Amino acid sequence: MKKYGYLLLLLFVVSCAGKGVEAVWYEDDPYTLVIRNLPRGVKDWTVWFSTPAIKKFELDSLSSARMLEVEGNFYKIIPLEGPSAGVDSVVIKYRTGSRLRFRAGAPEGFSFQIGDKQARYIPVKYVFKPLPSDAERVAAFTSKQRYVEPALTDMIPALKQITPLEGENLALPSSAKSLEVHLIPDAHPDGWYRLIIDKQGIRAEAVERSGALYAGVTLGHLI
Repeated sequence: MKKYGYLLLLLFVVSCAGKGVEAVWYEDDPYTLVIRNLPRGVKDWTVWFSTPAIKKFELDSLSSARMLEVEGNFYKIIPLEGPSAGVDSVVIKYRTGSRLRFRAGAPEGFSFQIGDKQARYIPVKYVFKPLPSDAERVAAFTSKQRYVEPALTDMIPALKQITPLEGENLALPSSAKSLEVHLIPDAHPDGWYRLIIDKQGIRAEAVERSGALYAGVTLGHLI
């Protein structure tokens, strides 16, 4: 019987030894970081990690360990002082100035150290919030869109000036193919044109061929 008792004790020790220190990070509000399987009774441990997402953070009062900025994107977790320092699991809850935009910004590179001994990497598990479906993302995007009634000056090529004729009630033609363009002396920059719409019809003035083209495009937009 003693033989079996020793065997059971050995299996128990081996199973406990196989549960190494590990980190679990939850994408909650606040963010939650759990360090599990800490060696019982050890009070001078440190967990090191890095994250590009934290610029400023606020530790929640429910946290059972301290999180400190070391330098840049490098941080560490150390136990609280007092009787709770020798526990086998700690929870850190923190908030940052902005929410996580990409999963790649979650904490990474975790390592565990006791005293001044060599630090060793520890595994980390991530529990992310479910990603929204394509339909949900499209609905969220389109719900922010607002229709804006375009003005004549929103055309491309842009209109520089519009001068309405008083007392005129003019109808636009059904096509811009018959637009009559008069080339005028080079008194304006390249591309300049003027559309004249009155009871006599529609005609255009342009400096050269590009201005005539722009006049036809503008008339097409108007139609």
